[in-house]
Amino acid sequence: MGNMKFGAYYDSRKEEIVWFRTSRSMETGFYHRHSRRGKSPDVYLTDSVPDLIMKSYPWIHEEEAAFQKEAGTSGLNSEDKKRNAERMTDQLVQSLDPDDDTAWVDDPRWVTHIKPD
Repeated sequence: MGNMKFGAYYDSRKEEIVWFRTSRSMETGFYHRHSRRGKSPDVYLTDSVPDLIMKSYPWIHEEEAAFQKEAGTSGLNSEDKKRNAERMTDQLVQSLDPDDDTAWVDDPRWVTHIKPD
């Protein structure tokens, strides 16, 4: 698979991360899916899955917090929360196999419109 790039887009409305890959020749880094000035970038593009996970870690925490709030586990102490977050990250690393076609959205249409940060 040539020069594949791996990306993540944080959908704040759904509070979930969309994982995608693209074969487009693009620079790695932060992008804005919608060019709202002053907004933090909502798309990351990297050369490797581990790098992508590191870059999108804050989003993973947001998703985790939303999940815990929904599940009613907000009473957990910080040690348990930390363990839960680590477990979620480990599961993520396993599920984001670069060659697993079910884990990724391939070349989403909107990728052509994102703007560098």
